Amino acid sequence: MKNKLIAVLIIFAAVITTNAAAYDTSDYLYTADIEIVLGKSDFSRLTLTPPIYDKSSLSLDDIRIIAPDSNQLPYIITKPRDITVNIPYTPEIINRTTSDENAAAVTLDFREKTIKNYIEVSTEGKNFRRPVTIEGSNDNTEFFTLVRSAFVFAIDYDKQHRFNAIDMPENDYRYLRIIISPMASEKDPPAISSVKAFKKGKQIAPRETLNMLLTSHHQDPNKYQSIYEYDLNYKNIPLTEIDFDIPTESFYRYITVTGRNQLTKKVRLDSEDNTPRFREVNEPFQHITSGVIYRYENQKGEQKQKLFLDINSKPAYRYLKITINNYDNLPIDIASASARFIPHELLFESAWNTTAAIYFGNPKAVKPKFDINLRISDPQKIDAQKAFLTDVKDNPAFAQKIKNQPWTEKHKILLWLIMIAVVVILAVFIAKSFKSIQNQTPE
Repeated sequence: MKNKLIAVLIIFAAVITTNAAAYDTSDYLYTADIEIVLGKSDFSRLTLTPPIYDKSSLSLDDIRIIAPDSNQLPYIITKPRDITVNIPYTPEIINRTTSDENAAAVTLDFREKTIKNYIEVSTEGKNFRRPVTIEGSNDNTEFFTLVRSAFVFAIDYDKQHRFNAIDMPENDYRYLRIIISPMASEKDPPAISSVKAFKKGKQIAPRETLNMLLTSHHQDPNKYQSIYEYDLNYKNIPLTEIDFDIPTESFYRYITVTGRNQLTKKVRLDSEDNTPRFREVNEPFQHITSGVIYRYENQKGEQKQKLFLDINSKPAYRYLKITINNYDNLPIDIASASARFIPHELLFESAWNTTAAIYFGNPKAVKPKFDINLRISDPQKIDAQKAFLTDVKDNPAFAQKIKNQPWTEKHKILLWLIMIAVVVILAVFIAKSFKSIQNQTPE
């Protein structure tokens, strides 16, 4: 009898503990099933998809992973990163010259053969677009062209924007000669302030590609601009680059990218009777980034091009506007564009589970605190099994909670209006009664 009583108490305690640990998911609007490829690891790695970004909070703090027993599974959210190698050089400027065409030139001495693929040229001025030629040599006598018809920019709008960086073919020449030609409107040769050289390289993290749907395209002849607008179909995507397909054979253009998350918004109008009235206006675009794209052929007949723009936007917008500054050149056409991003990963403790579920879409949720963050210093090095997401769907627990809400929860605003009306009526009644009492003549 005693053993039976102990067994019953153990079962009862287990049931209470299980119920207490079960996580309430009814506050989350969306869910998706997780399929786990069972392996030897206690951890699984899940890659987030665009619908998760679109319907979660921007911080991703409202994500929860729930096991089949309704308990939370601890997780770490990580994002793979590009590893950049950046070696700077400080070459000696040994010669400054000016040609008959007012082109300014400097010769750089690296003292020995040095591998490099990137320079930054600083020139004076506030608003210019100057052609740049780069030549290399090992004896400072015979030079070979590395870059022809690149450009440095300075755009003087509301604030100064300068673009001094130039990619060049990787080379080990001891000497580089930088030649900068003036614009047609400039009478004096450009003043070259400084030149820096670098060896740059990257270990690229895996990217996902997102199609960009073209929604409008027009030319602004007054500003010499080509304007393209796109819809990504999702917001909050952590974009890294935009790739362009441009059929034009030779060009060099300055591009600005702006974004917004909605097309229009409602603005309240002032009225004398205090009746709420609204007017729908266009949502303004917010600046994201600027840069240059180009395609040209060097003296050796090699084609050089850069048909992408680094984004790294925070926040990320659903609707993007691409503005191309053509200056005095003919407009170029964008045949198509696509966005790339590095998706976040969730490393979570899966034990022997083959399934789980992810819940998200709760603006009131705060970032969970798990001790897994203290136990694992580098989540990218954990050998984890793969996990995959199914389609996102509405959370039935949230819908059921709304359905079962009491009348007072469903109609909070109406309840408050009724209470305010009752208070006003009582106040008027009390005021009238008090006034009536004051006006009575004592017998």
